[in-house]
Amino acid sequence: MSSCGNPSTDNDGLMPRRLTFNKGRDCIKCKVNPGNVVIRHAVYCKECFTPLVTLKFRRSLEPYVNANTGTSKRPKLKASGSLVLGFSGGLSSSLLLDMVHRTYFANESPMEGEPRGGTNHPRSANVWTSCAVCYVEVCNAFPETRDRTKEIMKALGSYPKFDFLPLRLEYAFDDSWWRTITATDQDWSQLTIELGKDGLYTEALRYAPSRDIPSVDALRTYLESLPTQTAISSAIRVLVRLLLLYTARSRWASHLLLGTSLTTLSISLISCISQGGGHSILEELQEEWHSGIPTTNENTNAIRVVRPLKDVTMKECSMFAWWHSIHIVGRDKQTRATAGIPGLTKGIE
Repeated sequence: MSSCGNPSTDNDGLMPRRLTFNKGRDCIKCKVNPGNVVIRHAVYCKECFTPLVTLKFRRSLEPYVNANTGTSKRPKLKASGSLVLGFSGGLSSSLLLDMVHRTYFANESPMEGEPRGGTNHPRSANVWTSCAVCYVEVCNAFPETRDRTKEIMKALGSYPKFDFLPLRLEYAFDDSWWRTITATDQDWSQLTIELGKDGLYTEALRYAPSRDIPSVDALRTYLESLPTQTAISSAIRVLVRLLLLYTARSRWASHLLLGTSLTTLSISLISCISQGGGHSILEELQEEWHSGIPTTNENTNAIRVVRPLKDVTMKECSMFAWWHSIHIVGRDKQTRATAGIPGLTKGIE
C-alpha cells in the first residue's frame, strides 16, 4: 500500500506494512501441537490452554489464602475459616465454581484409608474446612423476570461437596432474616437513615418499617423511590454484596470468591469511575471486610473478597467452559438494571 508520494523517487512514499500477528499455526507453549485458540496474539493448543488458565486462577487466589504468609516463599495453604462462593449462573461464576472444585475439593482424601502422600503430607489437609455456594435471586425486583433457584440447584447437583445457600434480594428488608443471620435479638426495624434534609426522597424508607409491610413490597418501594436507572443498578449491586458478606460472616468464612472476569472487571471499573467511585478502585480488585466479630485463633475477624478470574478474559472463559463441558445456566436480561456502561456486560458475568 502506497501513500500520495512516488515510491520510485521518494523513499518515504511507501507506507510501512502493518505488523501482523497470529501467523503461526503451532502452539507457542509446546511448539508441537497445532494451535486451537489465539489469546492476546499467542496461539495455544487445547492441552496447553488448560494449565494456562489454571495458573492465572491460582496466581490470583493463593497469595490471599493464608492469613499470615510468614517468611516461607512457598507456605502451606491453610485458610483460617470456610469458603463462600458468589454464584450467579453466568459464564464467569460457573467457571469459578468448576475450577475451585477441580483444584481444591475434587481430589480430597477419602474418609477411610490412608491419606494422600502420607500422614504429614501437605495435601492431606484441606485448604478450607467447607465451601458454600450462595445464589441471590432478584426476580422480585423485576416483575418480568422468573425465579431460577431450581435451575441453579440442579446445576449444582454435580458438586455434592458444596453446600447450596439460596438467598433472595428481599432478605435485605426482612427483619427475621437479619435476626437469623446475625444471631442477635436486636430490633432492626428501628434502624433508619435520615436523608430528607439534603433534598433526597426517603419517604419510602421512613414509613416502610412502621407499616410492617412484606419484604417484597418494601424492596419494590425502595427501588421505585430511586431517581434514576443507574441508581437502581447500583442499589441492587450493593444489596447483593451485603447479603453475600453477612452470609459469609454467619458461616465463619475467611474468603468470599466472586466470578468476575477481566472483561467484566474492566468495564465495571470504567463504570465506577464514571459515577464518581474512583476512591473504591482498590476495593474493586481485592478487599478485606471486617465483620465486627471478636478475633480468635480460628477467626481473624476479616473476610477477604477475592476475584480469582481477574486475569482471565471472557474469551478464555468461553473456551475453557466449552472444552470442559461446564454447564452454564445463563442469566435473564434485566432491562431496568442494565442502564449505562454496566449494560455492556449483561449476560456475561
